[in-house]
Amino acid sequence: MTQLTTNAASILNPEEVNALIIQSLTQESVAMQASTLVRTGSHDCRIPLVTGDPDTSWVPEAAEIPLDEVDFGEQTVTPKKCAGLTVVSNELIADSSPEATNIIG
Repeated sequence: MTQLTTNAASILNPEEVNALIIQSLTQESVAMQASTLVRTGSHDCRIPLVTGDPDTSWVPEAAEIPLDEVDFGEQTVTPKKCAGLTVVSNELIADSSPEATNIIG
């Protein structure tokens, strides 16, 4: 017997998902602590890269410092979806305290 419906509302609204799942995962994730968060609304994200260092040299006192440019490139990244699913019963939701939602999240 399938229990799928096309008009069922989600259990959590987007604000609850953010508070229960996203924030707790980002606080505990080692990858998120070592990363820089970049939010984008586009399909691809272009990240600038330094591909070559400028030349340096020893310069005598009062001499003009030679000018050199840094070589830049870019990396195009396409964000992918990361998803997870936890199955809970209606009885668990109805019979438990509101704090149970935090534990499930």
